[in-house]
Amino acid sequence: MAIDRELEDRWELWRECLTGDDPNSIFQQIYQMTWDAAIFRMIIESRQILIEQNPDEPTINANLHSFIDRNFFQAQVARIRRFYDNKRLNAKWGVYSLRSLIKDMYKYRNKLTREVYFHLREIPYDFTAIQEREKRFLEQVKGEAFIVPCELNWECSEEAHKIFDRLSGTTHPDRTPQDVIENKVFDRLQKNLDSCKDVAKYVDNYVAHSATPQSRVSNKEKDTKITWKSIWDNHQSIYEVANFLSEFLYAEDQIPLAWERPSIFNYWDAPMVDSASMPQIKIAWENFREETETWRLNTGKSIWQWIEG
Repeated sequence: MAIDRELEDRWELWRECLTGDDPNSIFQQIYQMTWDAAIFRMIIESRQILIEQNPDEPTINANLHSFIDRNFFQAQVARIRRFYDNKRLNAKWGVYSLRSLIKDMYKYRNKLTREVYFHLREIPYDFTAIQEREKRFLEQVKGEAFIVPCELNWECSEEAHKIFDRLSGTTHPDRTPQDVIENKVFDRLQKNLDSCKDVAKYVDNYVAHSATPQSRVSNKEKDTKITWKSIWDNHQSIYEVANFLSEFLYAEDQIPLAWERPSIFNYWDAPMVDSASMPQIKIAWENFREETETWRLNTGKSIWQWIEG
C-alpha cells in the first residue's frame, strides 16, 4: 500500500520523542524523575527513623534537610512542568513533551487509519492465512518438542486489532481499514495531563519566573499549594499517559523504576563526616562567607568601573 511519507516521518519522530535515547526524550526524563523520587523517599524514611529514635531531639541537621527538600521540590515541579509544555514538537523551538506529542498525534489522526497503523507497526493486517499456516505446522510437529516460528505469530495482529477497536470505538464485525482513533481518546489523555496544570502554573510564577503579586492577580492566578501528594500523583499521571502511548504505538511496556544501581545502598548508614572533621567544614563555611563579603565591599567600585570604563 502507498503511505504518506510525512506520516512515516512523524511516526519516527513520535518514537524519538517518547522512547528515544536523547536525554530529553519523555521516558529518559521519566526514568530520572522516578529515580530521584526513589532516592528522596529513602531520605524521608531515614529522617523518620531518626525522629522515632529520639523524638525530643533527633540527630538531624535542619538546614541540610531543608536544603534537600527545597531543591528536590523545585527540581521535581520543574520537570513536571516540562512534560506539560505546550510548544510544538518539531518547530524551531520545539520541545519533547507529552502535551506536544498528543497534539501532534491529533493533527495526524485522520491519516493514522487502522490499515496505516498496521503498516507502520510492520505486522500483517489479515492474519487468517498465518493462523492456517500455524495450524498446519502444529499438525506436523504433533508429539514433538517445538518452538513456534516468529513468522507464525498471528496473536500480535489480533491484539493490535483489538486495541484499535477500542481506540476507534469499533466492534469486530464493523472493522474497516479506514477506521481512525476517536477524538475522545486525545481529549481523555489531555485531561489526564491537566492534573499537572497547578504545578505548571506554580513553576511559571515561582520557579522559572518570579512573578510579581500584581502580575499574578492580573492573570487571575491563584496561589495553589503544591503538596508532596500532588507531586506523586502527577508522577503517576505522567507515567500512565506515556506508557499508554508506548504500548499503543510501539507495543513496548516501559517500567518506570526498572533498574537498581549496585551502589544505591553503599555507605547509606555512614555519616557525612566525623566530629574530628568539623573544623574543616566550618573553615569552608567561613571561606565562602568572606568571599561574599568581598562582593559587598567591591560593589560600588566594580559598578562604577563598568559605567565609566
